[in-house]
Amino acid sequence: MEKYNGWSNYETWTVKLWMDESCYWEGIAEEYRDSDSGTKDIYGLAERIKEEIEEHNPLDDASLYSQLLGGALSEVNWIEIAESLLEE
Repeated sequence: MEKYNGWSNYETWTVKLWMDESCYWEGIAEEYRDSDSGTKDIYGLAERIKEEIEEHNPLDDASLYSQLLGGALSEVNWIEIAESLLEE
């Protein structure tokens, strides 16, 4: 599989690039890291990221643009982003 700037695809890279513009996600990732046991809830964090990103979708009405945006978001590798945040 071809990578894009080290990420699984362009869509994943783009979402992570914009997420890096804010310290918000570092704090959220901390909630999914258990310092006592050293475990990380990668899947829980991935689901949280996906839900929050999709919740802020400005295109609610059916249109060419909302369909394209939905298609692009469906390509995002949320697990890869969560793993990256938990490694930082």
